[in-house]
Amino acid sequence: SKFPSENPNSILRFNYELQLIYSNTVSENTFISDFKIRDGKISDRKLKQNLIEVIETETSETFFETRDGRHYTMTVVIT
Repeated sequence: SKFPSENPNSILRFNYELQLIYSNTVSENTFISDFKIRDGKISDRKLKQNLIEVIETETSETFFETRDGRHYTMTVVIT
C-alpha cells in the first residue's frame, strides 16, 4: 500500500529472517499481540510456518487464522 495510514487493514513487513521491519497503526492495535510478535520477533508457530512456506515456494498465499476470538485473513506476498 502506498499510503498505509489510510489502509484499514494490518500491514506488516518481515525480512527473510522473519524479523518485523514495518507495521502500521492498525496492526499494532490487535494483530501484533494476537500473533505474539514482540521486539520484532514472531513467537506464533503457525504464523512462522505460513511465512516460511511462502518464502520457500516463492508464491503468494492467503491464510485464514483465528486468535483471541478474532478472525484474520492474511495475504502473504514476497516483495
